[in-house]
Amino acid sequence: MKDRTNIPTWIILPIALFFLLSCATTEQKQSESRDPKFYNNRGIAYGEKGQYDQAISDFNKAIEINPMDAQTYNNLAWLFATAKVHGFRNGEKAVVLALKACELSEWKNPGYLDTLAASYARVGDFGNATKWQEKALQLFEKGKKAEAQERLNLYRQHRPWPSD
Repeated sequence: MKDRTNIPTWIILPIALFFLLSCATTEQKQSESRDPKFYNNRGIAYGEKGQYDQAISDFNKAIEINPMDAQTYNNLAWLFATAKVHGFRNGEKAVVLALKACELSEWKNPGYLDTLAASYARVGDFGNATKWQEKALQLFEKGKKAEAQERLNLYRQHRPWPSD
């Protein structure tokens, strides 16, 4: 057998670095697979790209990992209430998910109330849509009130957001 102690460092170093980086990547992937924020954030990105199947899958995975994560319930509800592709809209599911987000946040998050209002509007319950949008407007900071007011105006006209 050859004496391996004479192998030049320039050969060993790249192999060692490759091994270390491979281990880090595997560890990172294992960490991501248990992190609901990873799936929630990726779900948001998929949703913004219009890749709704992937977004729904990631949101559901995040909820499976942490069923007490109000943000993920809200994001999934928003997708079902406002998706640009009509086939992905589901007002009934949106209402259930938005109610869960509001309950988990003790009804204090204006963004979640806004989602609840959009969800009610999607099922045609404009009384509740208006009620919750008005409550959201009371809690929103000034910078977010304009868009919320536009949605409230639609709900008062018995129109969901986005309008069909």
